[in-house]
Amino acid sequence: MDSATTRSVHPQMSEWSSELELAAQIADSLEVLNVNFVRVNSPRGTHIPDPRRVPRPGDIELTDAGEPAPKRMSTPAEIRAFFGGAVRYTPKAPTPAEGN
Repeated sequence: MDSATTRSVHPQMSEWSSELELAAQIADSLEVLNVNFVRVNSPRGTHIPDPRRVPRPGDIELTDAGEPAPKRMSTPAEIRAFFGGAVRYTPKAPTPAEGN
């Protein structure tokens, strides 16, 4: 996952290697095994929390209500940097019908 495109488009993922993904999968598997062990050896009716997953870069962020957080729009400076300054971007002014 280490390429110029990945570093440009997904900078948070540029440090995430196959080895780190494997380690995260192993940790997730151990968490599932531990939770299942506790569930099997606990009295009926005992609340056992679900296994936690190791967060990965690019995971969808959730709001406090558990819904996907709205995506952040790129700023004009980010758009210019992505296209190497070759593009001019001016946000469209809202029309009266859109309200605002």
